[in-house]
Amino acid sequence: MKVTEIKVFPKNEDKLKAYAAVTFDDCFVVHNLRIIKNSGGGVIICSVCPQGKETTALSKIYAIR
Repeated sequence: MKVTEIKVFPKNEDKLKAYAAVTFDDCFVVHNLRIIKNSGGGVIICSVCPQGKETTALSKIYAIR
């Protein structure tokens, strides 16, 4: 798999620095990645799984085609 696109959406918040979306092989995308500043001054990338109204996990990873 190759990364074919990266979109970064900067945020001006204390810990949250940006959101990102990464596309692989023009057919598989991962949305809502968070770029967060940690207490040591570095950054981490994480993905939070939000809950729907019926407490089911909402998908942020899906095929484009």
